[in-house]
Amino acid sequence: MELAALGAALALAGAAGGFLAGLFGLGVGVVLVPVMVALPLTPGVTPDSQMKVALAVALAVTVPTSALAMIAHARRGALDMKLLKALAPGMLAGVMLGCWGATVLPAGVLQAVFGVVALAVACWLGLAGAHPHMAHALPPEPWRALISAIVGGVSAMMGVGGGTLGVPALVLFGSPIGPAVALGSGFGVLIAAPATLGLIWAGLDAPGRPLYGVGYLDLLVVAIVLPVALLATPLGARMAHRLPPVLLRRGFAGFMGLVGMKMLWAALAG
Repeated sequence: MELAALGAALALAGAAGGFLAGLFGLGVGVVLVPVMVALPLTPGVTPDSQMKVALAVALAVTVPTSALAMIAHARRGALDMKLLKALAPGMLAGVMLGCWGATVLPAGVLQAVFGVVALAVACWLGLAGAHPHMAHALPPEPWRALISAIVGGVSAMMGVGGGTLGVPALVLFGSPIGPAVALGSGFGVLIAAPATLGLIWAGLDAPGRPLYGVGYLDLLVVAIVLPVALLATPLGARMAHRLPPVLLRRGFAGFMGLVGMKMLWAALAG
């Protein structure tokens, strides 16, 4: 693929990822990681480092896009900042473990984790009834911290914001989908910012790091993806407040199912 075509494909993935970040509270990585794994390598990147580079780029782009979505939801009064602050310590502890896993596990294992988690989320949200709740509220500590740590750790290994796991977890414990999506955008900032720094640090002297980057972070790809993602994110956030909750949940489930199958196929093919 020529560089121009590669850039166009990455820009399209960034636009789609930004829109979905606002619509579902997801990180751009849900779209960007599978696309970058499927596309030809960018300069300096090797097959062994491709997945780590994709994770670093996706997490870096997730920081501003999730922040933009969080601001949009907060302006509509949908963001529970008190709960976000309460969940932050456990989530950050999980991110540290997730960053370690992302740097030491083989690419195929990371792809398999991505695919299995995405399919599990899709099946649960898609097959559950109209009120897919296991409880009416989050459990007390230390269980609440454990749940937030799992969300943070697995999300960091997947290169996604907290919405991918955070939104289903909140719905499972009684939250309506709208407020859960708003909190998911806040989770994205909490998870993606430290995870990006972790992957930069881990890749400073690693083989196969991008030619135009720092650590595992490919700055050239970020420069292509970030502007279009930022433009598309507010559009998705506005759409999230116009769609019926059931339709929003089913759309979330369908999208995650497609992404999960794609990543599992990549893991098996590799």
